[in-house]
Order: sequence, then C-alpha cells, then structure tokens
Amino acid sequence: THMVTPITSGGATAFGSHFLSTWDLCERKGFFSFEAPHPAGGRGLKTRFPPRPVPLGGIVHEGMAAYYLSGPEDPGARDVDYAVAVLEAAAAARAHEWATTEERELDLAKGRGLLYDYHQFYKGDPDIQVLSDKEGPLVEREWVVDFADGTRFTCRPDLVATYQGQWVYVLEHKTTSAYGINKLRASMRNSIQGTGECYVLSKALPDLPVQGV
Repeated sequence: THMVTPITSGGATAFGSHFLSTWDLCERKGFFSFEAPHPAGGRGLKTRFPPRPVPLGGIVHEGMAAYYLSGPEDPGARDVDYAVAVLEAAAAARAHEWATTEERELDLAKGRGLLYDYHQFYKGDPDIQVLSDKEGPLVEREWVVDFADGTRFTCRPDLVATYQGQWVYVLEHKTTSAYGINKLRASMRNSIQGTGECYVLSKALPDLPVQGV
C-alpha cells in the first residue's frame, strides 16, 4: 500500500535512503543520529553545524525546485533570477547552519554561480517537461510506501519529468566536487536512493513508466 504525504521540511526524508544507509554503513552512527536520547528531549544527536556541503546542497535544491516550478511545462518560462532569489531567501532562513557569515556568503556565491551556469548551459532545459497531477507539478513531492511488516520507505525526488516527450525519469540534482563526479554517476545507477525512488514511484504511480534516475 502507499500514501502521499505533504513535504515536511528540506533535506532527507524520515525513513529514506539517508536514514537506511546511515544504519547500513555504521550502526553506531545510526544509533547516535536517530536513537540516542537528546538532553533537551527527543532522540537523535548531531553536530552543531552540518558538514559544509550540506547547506550548500540544500539551498541549491531549493533554487532548482523554484527554477522548474517557474515553468514546469514551458522551458522558455523558467526564470533563473527567480530561482536565485529563492536560493538567497533559503540561505537567510538557514543561516544557523553555517559557523560563520563568511562561510555562508562563500556558499551563497557558489550557489548563485551554479544556478546561473545551469541556466546558461541548458537554456531552460527544453528536453524536460515536469509531470503534474491534481496536486500540481511533481517537484520535491514527498512519497511514502508502507510495507506489510509495518516498516516504511520515504523519498522526495527533485522532480519527475518526461525527457524529449518520450521517457519518464526522476531528476536528481547533485552538488559535488570535480573529483567526485565519476563516483557519483556510477553509484546512482544502483544506489539505494535511485533504486528506492524508482520502487516507490512504481507503487505510488503504477501507470507511470519510470525508466531511471
């Protein structure tokens, strides 16, 4: 069975690939991240500031979502200036995620550059049309699949779209270092994130022939 839930907050979903891979890679880290009692109440411990790539990736994701939402089916309407404004607002709202103002300003400049370069290179991405349902475009939509044993898997794909009007793909935008690109491209073919998203969508949207990420 499946159900659709509204977007909760930015970043990883509650029981998605990040949650499962944390436990898979290190049970100790999984315990401290999600189960250890917190002094202020609740469970889960984390460092005061996330690793530097995390807030940069977060604000770029918000900017990219705004970019495609400004013209889901019309590439000519996609507004990079609007996307940058959303990125800047996201950086202001998430200012507490950087240790210093200087770090935030540096990542904000990187984020602006990434969005402007993306727009210049793809020129609105004319091969991509964002799919929609009665709730709107399938951009940053959170999905949940419940399993028979009571466990669940969650995901929030960047967007679901048709490519050149023929193939249905999940688009995932990744901010990465230059030397990490090949590893990322290879791992996305069989990672829990990519395969998990395809599995969830096959259950949530069984009539939609998703062909990859």
